[in-house]
Amino acid sequence: MPEKSQQERNKKILVRSLDILRGKADPEMAKNLYTADYDDHSGAPQRGPDRVLAVGEAARKAFPDLDYDIEEIIAEGDIVAWRMVMKGTHEGPLPGSGLPGTGKRVSVRQQHMVRFEGERIAEHWAIRDDLGMMQQLGVIPAPGGPPPGGPGGPKPPGAR
Repeated sequence: MPEKSQQERNKKILVRSLDILRGKADPEMAKNLYTADYDDHSGAPQRGPDRVLAVGEAARKAFPDLDYDIEEIIAEGDIVAWRMVMKGTHEGPLPGSGLPGTGKRVSVRQQHMVRFEGERIAEHWAIRDDLGMMQQLGVIPAPGGPPPGGPGGPKPPGAR
């Protein structure tokens, strides 16, 4: 297959894979789109299509209206990279922190890269604006937020 058509095919597979995370695709599709030893490089011991399904389930519990807006996709050889915005309303426990739902809507910029083996995704790397998300959820003050000495903060010398 000429390289250009392989890259276009990989981009299409990547876009289809996001439907698994959204919960808008048959979970069995994960077996066709991901290698048996798929690694998302998150440090989690679980690998393969089951890892993708677990991530999608946890994300949808936290954000039942989870969606992604892809801003740009670039393919080179067996690598596909993309920028996107993850959107959703935080209704359930936040994966990795257990933070209960806040009812707040978030819009989080992310950058991702996957490596393909044939027609399947084998590896995934991600950079997400988790700090920005925590600020949107009200867990961490945004820049210009409460000054030191505010609720729970240290008091300046001589303050009562």
